[in-house]
Amino acid sequence: MVADLDRTVAWFVDGLGFINLFTVPDPSGQPVLVHLRRWQFQDLLVQPAAAPVSVGTSCVLNLAAVYDEIDTLAERARGHGGEQVGQPADTAWNTRELTTTDPDGNVVVFTAARPPQQTDHQFSAKIRQWNDEQVRTGERVPHGRVHAGVVAPGLRPLHGPARAAGRRRALAELARHGAGVAVAPARTQRRRGAPGHPAARCAARSQRLGLAPHRTQRLHEDHAGGENRA
Repeated sequence: MVADLDRTVAWFVDGLGFINLFTVPDPSGQPVLVHLRRWQFQDLLVQPAAAPVSVGTSCVLNLAAVYDEIDTLAERARGHGGEQVGQPADTAWNTRELTTTDPDGNVVVFTAARPPQQTDHQFSAKIRQWNDEQVRTGERVPHGRVHAGVVAPGLRPLHGPARAAGRRRALAELARHGAGVAVAPARTQRRRGAPGHPAARCAARSQRLGLAPHRTQRLHEDHAGGENRA
């Protein structure tokens, strides 16, 4: 939702390189929805706001970009004028980013992977080392995929507790490099047979209700499955 539809569309089209796919008019012919696109799957649906746009109603969009276009995109956005355009900056996690703000306070961040010759190979090697320590099975992710917000080629997928542990360690390293991320504390792990474990409580409840053993086991498994999905 935006305060001035024409101004916002002009910003995204002329300033940030989107195209106007189509405009939906109301019965009087006034536009009520504009579909913008930059790349495939980088789509925005822009509508005029019914009430004044205020602080707290904006959002942050993160879009993939190509390394060579980041600086050019910044110059183009500044040339359009009227909005906030940050300086392109290299990050500790091997990307180059540009942060812009539209007329209504919505932040759009363009992120591009740095080319191999400009990559911090020590940082990527550390991420790969953590991955190899935590993962013993599974196929490798295709070369060059982004894992845990870090561009590090050749990583394998993490599963379950290993994935959570790997994410915490990666985020801690990002925070140490000034990425400005918060690291959540590790969840307390409880053994399935412990009295406080949800599956154990479920089994005890079923036993008090006099349910058949197979029913108790099914409740136990369903509850455990729900916990693993949480």
